[in-house]
Amino acid sequence: RDVMLESATTSFQLHLQVPFDQSVRYFNASLIASAPMVAVSANAPYLFGKDLWDETRIPLFEQSVALGHDTPQRVTFGSGYAQRSLEEIFLENMADHPVLLPLALDEMSDRLAHVRLLNGTIWRWNRPLIGFDDDGTPHLRIEHRVMPAGPTMIDMAANMAFYYGMLEWLVHEPSPPESILPFRDAEENFYRAARIGLDADIRWLDLRSHPIRELILQELIPRAAAGLKHLGVDESLASRMLRIIEARVRTGQNGAIWQRRFVEHHGRDFGAMLRAYREHQQRGEPVHTWSLNAASSVRMKPSFLRIEDRLPEGLLDANCHELADVLGQPTLIHLEGRKPDRLFVSLVLHGNEDVGLKAIQKVLRKYPGNALPRSLSLLIGNVEAARHGVRRMDHQPDYNRVWPGTDREDTPEHAVMRHVMREMKDRSLFACIDLHNNTGWNPIYSCICRHDYRTLQLASLFGRTAVYFQRPLGVQTMAFASLAPSVTCECGKVGDETGVEMAAQFIDACLHLSEIPNHAPADGDLHLFHTLATLYVPERIAFEYGPKIDSAQLEVDLRLRSDLDHCNFQELSPGLEIGWCRSPSTLPLAVIEETGRVCTEEYLKLEHGAISLSRTVIPAMLTCNPAVVRQDCLGYLMERMPIEPKL
Repeated sequence: RDVMLESATTSFQLHLQVPFDQSVRYFNASLIASAPMVAVSANAPYLFGKDLWDETRIPLFEQSVALGHDTPQRVTFGSGYAQRSLEEIFLENMADHPVLLPLALDEMSDRLAHVRLLNGTIWRWNRPLIGFDDDGTPHLRIEHRVMPAGPTMIDMAANMAFYYGMLEWLVHEPSPPESILPFRDAEENFYRAARIGLDADIRWLDLRSHPIRELILQELIPRAAAGLKHLGVDESLASRMLRIIEARVRTGQNGAIWQRRFVEHHGRDFGAMLRAYREHQQRGEPVHTWSLNAASSVRMKPSFLRIEDRLPEGLLDANCHELADVLGQPTLIHLEGRKPDRLFVSLVLHGNEDVGLKAIQKVLRKYPGNALPRSLSLLIGNVEAARHGVRRMDHQPDYNRVWPGTDREDTPEHAVMRHVMREMKDRSLFACIDLHNNTGWNPIYSCICRHDYRTLQLASLFGRTAVYFQRPLGVQTMAFASLAPSVTCECGKVGDETGVEMAAQFIDACLHLSEIPNHAPADGDLHLFHTLATLYVPERIAFEYGPKIDSAQLEVDLRLRSDLDHCNFQELSPGLEIGWCRSPSTLPLAVIEETGRVCTEEYLKLEHGAISLSRTVIPAMLTCNPAVVRQDCLGYLMERMPIEPKL
C-alpha cells in the first residue's frame, strides 16, 4: 500500500551505449549475464528483520508496485529475448501498459518524449533506453539494473568491470548465446541466483547445470578479462578489478554473506551490523576482506538459514519437490504451544525422503490455528535436493553429516547446522526427532546414540526396534543428544504409508507427553542392537548387483547379490556369500569399526572369487541403490545389545 518499499531497492545501475546494428545482441547478452552478476554482487539478505533472499531487493521491487497476478508487471525480467530490433520492447510496453492519463509534452515528436516517459515507468531488470547526444543524435543504451548498491566503491567498480567485460565477450561470440540458451533458462537462472546467491546452480551455454561459483572462476572471469582487453581497458586496472571478483567468489563472501555471518556470530543486532558495515565501507575495504573478529575464517561461510515464527504459506499443501519454491532455502520454523518445553523435529535432511514432510503435515492439520499442545520447532533441510528428488546434490555434503561433532571439512551447510544448534540451545528442549526414509528392506526402527533410560523410553515410544550407534559422526541425533533425548526414526521406504502414520503418531505423542520416564522400558517393549561397523564400497571399485557369477565372467570389479537388502535385521552366519569379485586376493569392500579402525578381514573373507562373512553379524540398511552406496555407504553391521545401561 506504500511505495516507500521501493526505498529499500537501491540499485547500482550501469548504462552502456550500444551500436544500433548490435543492440539486440547487447540486450540479450545482458539478460544472460544477469544471473552471475546478481549472485556475485548480492547485498540484501534481510528485510524487516527476516532472513530472505540473498538479493531480496529483486522480489521486493517486483512486489512493491505489483498490480495483481493478471496484470503485466512493471518490474520484470521480461517475456523473451529481442529478435530483430529493440523496437519490440517498446511496442510490448505500449501493448501491456496503456497510458492512463493524457499528458502534452513540449518536446518535438522526433524526440519520442512520450515513448521515453512510458518506458521510464516500466522497470525491466535490463531496460533499453532511447537517448540523445548533445548534438541531437539519437542513441540506444542498455540499462543493467540487477546489481545492488555497495558494499563499497571498490566493490561496485569491480562489479562494473566484470559486467562490461563479460558482456563484450558474450556479444562477440560467433554463435549468439541467445540462440543456445533458452530465455526461460536465463530467467530461471536470474531468480535462482537472486535467491541463493553464490550457492546457486545455473544452466549455462553448454546446456548443463554448473555451480555458479565454479562457472565464475573457471570461465567468466577469464572471458571478462578478454572482453575488457577488447574494449581497450588498461590491463593492470582490469586485472585489479577482476582479482576482487575472484577473491570474493573464492572466499564466498559478498555483502549478503557478510551480513548473515555478522548476525550468526553476534545475534540479530541490526544496528550493530549497520555500524560495522559503515565502518568497513568508510575504510574502502572490498567486502571479501571484511572480518568479524579474530577467530573468523574466510573458509567458513555464513549460515543461509531462513527462520520463521509461523508456518510459511503453502507448506501444509506442498510436496517435497515444491519445498524449494515454498521456502527457497533450509528453514527453521518456531511454533508456540501450551507446554513451553519444545519438541524439535528435523525433516528432509535427505532430499529424496518425504516421510517427515508428510508426517508433520498430518500432525499440523489436526491443530487449526496452530493451537499446539507443546511448542514445536521444525527444521526443513535440503530443499534444493528435494526439488530434484535426490539424497543430495553433487556439489553438496550430506545434510546429516555436517552437524557439530562432524569430522568432515567445513562447508556452508555446516554453518547452517551450527546456526540451528545455537537457536535451539536458547530454548528449553523436551525431545528431538530426526525423520528419514531408507532404501533397503528394513523394519521401521529408531536410532539412538545415548544408552540412557530417557532415550530408550523415547525410542520405545516410536517402535519396538532400536539401534545404538556412534558412527557416522556429524548426524543430527548425536548433536542434539547433549540437549535432550534424541532419536532418528527410520520410517521404511518412500511411499510406505505405515511409516508416515507411525511418524505422525510419534510426533503427536511427544507433543502431548508430560514427561519422558527415567527408568528402563518394560520387558519386550524394545529390542536393541548395537552398530559395530560400517560397510563401504571404495570409490575406485566399479560394482553392480546380480546373481552369482564366475569371477572370470565379471565385467566389473565387484558384483553384489541382488537380494542383499533382504538380509537386513537377520542374524547371518559365517560363510554366507554376499558378493563376487575379479580379484583373487584383494577384497573390494571395506569395513570400518566405530573407532575408525579398518577391520575388513575380521568380518569378510575372499575365497575363489566369492566374498563371504567370516563372523556372525546382523546387518542394517544394506541397500541395492548404487547412488546411496556412493554418497553414503553399503550398510551397517550390528550385534544385539542389552537394554539395561551399563553403570
